[in-house]
Amino acid sequence: MIFHTGVAGRIASDKPQWGSSARMRPVYLDILCLQFPKTTIQGAHLGNPWYDEAAETSRWNAKLYFDISGSTLHKFIKLGKLNCMSEIMWWAEGEGKETRHTLKDGPSAWEHIVFGSDEPPNGLADNIDRFQKMLDANNVPQSMREKMWGLTMAKILGIDPATHKFIKKD
Repeated sequence: MIFHTGVAGRIASDKPQWGSSARMRPVYLDILCLQFPKTTIQGAHLGNPWYDEAAETSRWNAKLYFDISGSTLHKFIKLGKLNCMSEIMWWAEGEGKETRHTLKDGPSAWEHIVFGSDEPPNGLADNIDRFQKMLDANNVPQSMREKMWGLTMAKILGIDPATHKFIKKD
């Protein structure tokens, strides 16, 4: 399941609207993860502007992932803070080593981030470029990049990356 997280865009209207960004905080996905522990959940936009909340929530939920689609990377580039993801994913230090600050046998920090896009087709190349710049600025290891670019999603969706076919599950 994928959920919008973070601030929602507005439709100019003089009529009441029922949606609210207050209901789209990433921490609310924690409730779903606890109630449905076998379900994989993805939060869009890394909870913009609640990035730390999104990261911390994913840290304790093995099946919770976030993409960084939308305006987040635009904002980080404009502020000169593309490398801030290393601070947000602070427990990535010692990647692959279990610590008391991570779930036993859970995904490592960067594995909780997957590539996503909500750009129209003509904006996809720029979105890919921004994501690559973020990976470079944060010195994300190549093995982790491959997971972020698609191997994690292939695993979640049951797709064999070599053949692009669905893997038969028991």
